[in-house]
Amino acid sequence: MSAVITLAAYATCALAGVALAVYSLRNPEKIAPLRELLAVLLSGRAARVVLVVFWWWLGWHFLIGPTLQP
Repeated sequence: MSAVITLAAYATCALAGVALAVYSLRNPEKIAPLRELLAVLLSGRAARVVLVVFWWWLGWHFLIGPTLQP
């Protein structure tokens, strides 16, 4: 039962993200489209470094980490 609730929550978040992306494309004066938002957020060097470190951490903990455990 817990897995069903978790999957439903993730699906709801994904659908809300898609709906927000579509809404932003139709109404760019109210909400910036995703490509413009990412262009502004990643314009600085610090943000790009943080993004690379985050991806490294995520990959290390979820892709490499479990294979090292007995």
